[in-house]
Amino acid sequence: MADSNNAAAHLFRFDTFEFDRRALELRRSGVKVKLEGQPLRILDMLVERPGELVTREDLRRQLWPGKTIVDFEHSINAAVTRLREALGDSAETPRFIETLPRRGYRFRQPGESTGAPAVPLARRYGWQASLLALGVLAIGLFAVNAFGLRDRFMGPGPTSVALAVLPLKNLSVMPSA
Repeated sequence: MADSNNAAAHLFRFDTFEFDRRALELRRSGVKVKLEGQPLRILDMLVERPGELVTREDLRRQLWPGKTIVDFEHSINAAVTRLREALGDSAETPRFIETLPRRGYRFRQPGESTGAPAVPLARRYGWQASLLALGVLAIGLFAVNAFGLRDRFMGPGPTSVALAVLPLKNLSVMPSA
């Protein structure tokens, strides 16, 4: 049961984006966005807790564990900037990532976690979609015939042909047996 819940949470959809948390891939309208590394890991942390504060300290611990020596203040700022560029977002008028000065960031956009990528309705509802299409076709054919619409849309049908079979008479010189 826990495995199905885990599988259900690996895709996160928001606006026109889909974020695959397992593969750390961001797609916009189905097309992969060129982004890698820390910006995607930051996005993963943000979508894990939408609407909640993710502190700069949380980011530092997650991105640079242990005794890693790096200017993480600058690195976090650069990674968030790259992430915002990929999302078409800005710090001044945030749609997705809100900055809480000197504290951290918050993911503003509500999204949904799903277990499968977006698929066309015909694939998602296979036989049901086929049955619906067949029903619509049957109703259309019934309406065309029942309400005399056939002649209006398809032109008049072929004229009737009568065929008569007459008795045969032997006209040859040989007598019939």
